[in-house]
Amino acid sequence: DRRSAWSHRVIALQELGKTDDTRLQVAVQAAARGAALDGDWHVSLSFLDLMLAMAMRGGDDLLEVETLLFRARVHDQLSNLARARADLDAATKTIGRLHDPDTRARADADRATVSGFLSASPVKVVSELTHAIDFHRTKGRRMFLPEIYLERGRAYLAFGDQDRAEEDFESGIREVENQRQSIGAGDERWGAFASSSHLFEEAVSLALTRGRRDAAFQYSERARARDVLDSMGSSWTVSSKLSAAANTVFIEYVSLPSTLVIFVFDGDGVRAVQRPVTRAALAQEAERLADSAVARDAAQFRRSSAILYARLFAPVADEMDDDRTIVVVPDATLSAVPFAALLDPDGHYVVEKHAVVVAPSASVYTRLQSRRQTDARGLRLLVISGPGRRAGELASLGATWRENQAVAAAYGRDAIVAPATEDRVSFDANAASADIIHFSGHADAPEDDTEGALVTSGESEMFG
Repeated sequence: DRRSAWSHRVIALQELGKTDDTRLQVAVQAAARGAALDGDWHVSLSFLDLMLAMAMRGGDDLLEVETLLFRARVHDQLSNLARARADLDAATKTIGRLHDPDTRARADADRATVSGFLSASPVKVVSELTHAIDFHRTKGRRMFLPEIYLERGRAYLAFGDQDRAEEDFESGIREVENQRQSIGAGDERWGAFASSSHLFEEAVSLALTRGRRDAAFQYSERARARDVLDSMGSSWTVSSKLSAAANTVFIEYVSLPSTLVIFVFDGDGVRAVQRPVTRAALAQEAERLADSAVARDAAQFRRSSAILYARLFAPVADEMDDDRTIVVVPDATLSAVPFAALLDPDGHYVVEKHAVVVAPSASVYTRLQSRRQTDARGLRLLVISGPGRRAGELASLGATWRENQAVAAAYGRDAIVAPATEDRVSFDANAASADIIHFSGHADAPEDDTEGALVTSGESEMFG
């Protein structure tokens, strides 16, 4: 709830205003950065204005430089290029007042970074960002490198140097992979102005432009489920075992800003199909499908599922033999699409003709498939049943009891059916000892892209 978050921040700032300036500076700086991370550029700008006034009043030249450079980036996001350059010029003058050589060198590297980002000349972009990269590679501020490599790679592309662009995208991705252990769980963003997904998108797009389908597919895989693979002691590398199952075909999606890339991988190797459809259009149709399901609008559901079939499956329909298991690997844009429920031109849902599995990545699926189990018995199953409905909020789910009984029967005495009144402590204990967790019930998916939760009781308890 962003509105509540900001109200709490205002209260905190009011209290901090009664204390020393240092604590207030830290709070204001965090608020400015938090707003930028959320794309609330005007809010970020307001806090940066306050931050700059505090820095100038306190005579803190380094803080003044940092704030001016950050504000220049925010002005650039708001298309206020004249104000962005004015802030850059002011920061450059203030750097001259810094006496410590190391501090001045760091500030100058930051100045070069912003100067490169603001420049319209690819040659100047490369020159400035090369200076910044050289500094950050040797002075330990590597957290800024992914975004700098991204922008320098784009500059190389602008004057046709694909080799160097490819090297920069790869270098940026390696920095993301090396640094991810120090990034908080679920936090894929390493800068206020770009995320790791931009690097992978550029790498995929360039590899396809150069006719390197295998490399493009590898980049797609490297972007996915890295935490899951780490927990399994595996890596992103797709081994030859991926094609071991002759009756399996992987269909993996990458939604670029104006193009949908569909990778098909099986025993015959990698194929790539590209279609001119925007990411925004795909997201809108996926949302329309979900809304029609919630509203129980069968006609609209069929229309949307048919449209999505035409965009997602029709371009590779020749790869979808009836006897093949389809392993779908969606990206973030398509993660909520019920692929098995898409409608083909003959009026049949995909699940009527194919076994469909949705996986976070081909590498994860392959790794899990290697853990073969000849019999479901012997695996510990935890069955959790949410409420059929919560008063005034949710539609009724009338078949959850039958579903749970049918699933539990396949596992025999190794199935644990959690009681409806199970608390969080009991859930954690049962979940830790389970090999498989089956949940039937409702889920809560907030519109503000925060993490969702499973509804586990008729009151208010949810497990995130």
